[in-house]
Amino acid sequence: MVKAIGSLLGIALACALLLGLTHRATTEHIKHNQNAHFWQQVNELTALDVPIDKVEWDENVWHLCNGLVLVRGETRGYGGPIHLLAALQLDTAREKDGQTTVRGVSVTRHQETPGIADFISQSQHPWLQHLAGLDPARIGGVEAVTGATITSQAILRGLDAMTAYPELASSRCKG
Repeated sequence: MVKAIGSLLGIALACALLLGLTHRATTEHIKHNQNAHFWQQVNELTALDVPIDKVEWDENVWHLCNGLVLVRGETRGYGGPIHLLAALQLDTAREKDGQTTVRGVSVTRHQETPGIADFISQSQHPWLQHLAGLDPARIGGVEAVTGATITSQAILRGLDAMTAYPELASSRCKG
């Protein structure tokens, strides 16, 4: 009995050691890939080749030139937090009212159900593409995706909150 418990403890220790080593060996690579993916999404949303060294976030808002603003946000989905990145175009004719137009939306991280919420990882999905061109007043009128209602409504809630960030009122140009 003692020998069996000792064997199980040895196996458990070996597994823990292997997990720890794997974690240590892959952490930097995972961070690098996540960062590269984030910047790919930034460049897709802005249609610009944004240099990483020019980043100047003000809270979760980064003002680029020509009224373009990148906004980071988080919302609660069905499976946990959904991290969003949106490109917003300041509407200069209505800037005093703080109104903007959505230029594009991308989901940077999520834990939603695979197979059901796969559409949020596809930047060219028609539902995500439909969000481009909306002003904040119309976000609430967008229909949810059938079968992924909680996920799509969460994205709409998050986007609505992101268009109301106080930092959007600043017209600073960070090119």
